[in-house]
Amino acid sequence: MMALFEELSKRICNLDSSVRMEFKKLYIAFKTTTNFVDIVPKKSKLRLSLNMAFH
Repeated sequence: MMALFEELSKRICNLDSSVRMEFKKLYIAFKTTTNFVDIVPKKSKLRLSLNMAFH
């Protein structure tokens, strides 16, 4: 899971120079002005929450 997280976080951070990663108690937040991706690490998977408008 760590290799998957490292690759995913690298790609998310490369989306824009304003993206920053914050470690919270239960999840990792990727944000610009607000969270747009939250990653909750689980034992055998990563749970992603996307806060984006989709059309």
